[in-house]
Amino acid sequence: MKIAFPIEKEGGTEQKVSLHFGPSPYFLLLGGNGEVASLLKNTSAHFGGGKMPPEFLKENGVGKVVCCDMGPKAVEMCAELGIEVYFVSEGASVGEAFTFLGQGKLRKVGLGDGCESHQE
Repeated sequence: MKIAFPIEKEGGTEQKVSLHFGPSPYFLLLGGNGEVASLLKNTSAHFGGGKMPPEFLKENGVGKVVCCDMGPKAVEMCAELGIEVYFVSEGASVGEAFTFLGQGKLRKVGLGDGCESHQE
């Protein structure tokens, strides 16, 4: 199972987790031991593709997403696809977020927890 982190530019675990989930240009995927599995260019519906971001990630083997925020529709779609979502504080790097996840310091997101200002 892979863990996805939305990021703004190409790079590794030193990149900051993006403030936005769906419109992030890239997703950094880590394996269960924190190794970089892949860097995906976001080709979901936000960038002209045919799939919504959660569908795009599920298709790429993602079982968890760590992000700063996510809209309620995306939260619901992740739940339907069996993708766990966790929120991390703004400014955290992917490496820090991965560590916090492993330490149980991130809040698991449930239905109704999405940001109402986001509609993805």
